[in-house]
Amino acid sequence: MKIYNLRRGGGKTIRLICISEYTNAPILCVDQAHKNFIKREAQGLDIKIPEPITISEMENATRGTHIAPDYIVDEALSYLQALIERLSGGRLSNPLAVSFSEKE
Repeated sequence: MKIYNLRRGGGKTIRLICISEYTNAPILCVDQAHKNFIKREAQGLDIKIPEPITISEMENATRGTHIAPDYIVDEALSYLQALIERLSGGRLSNPLAVSFSEKE
C-alpha cells in the first residue's frame, strides 16, 4: 500500500485517478459530492476509471457481483471517520488519534 501525504491541492487525487486507470481499481470516497469531483477530474484529464464508490453505495456495489479485491481510498482519514460513524450509528464520530504502518 502506498500512502500519499501531500498538502491540500498537492495532486493526491490526480495521482489516485492515474493509479485507478492503470490498475482498474475503483476509488472509494466519502459521498456523492466527492464522487462527482473525482469523475469530473478524470473526465477533464480524459482518463477512463471505474465508477467511484461512496460509503452509501458500498453494500450494493459489492453484493452479488464479482469485484476485484484491489481498491483505492481518496481522503482516507475522512473516509475512515465517516465509515466508522455510519457503522456505529453516529455513536463514534470523533477519532482522537490514528496510526499507519506500511505493509511489508
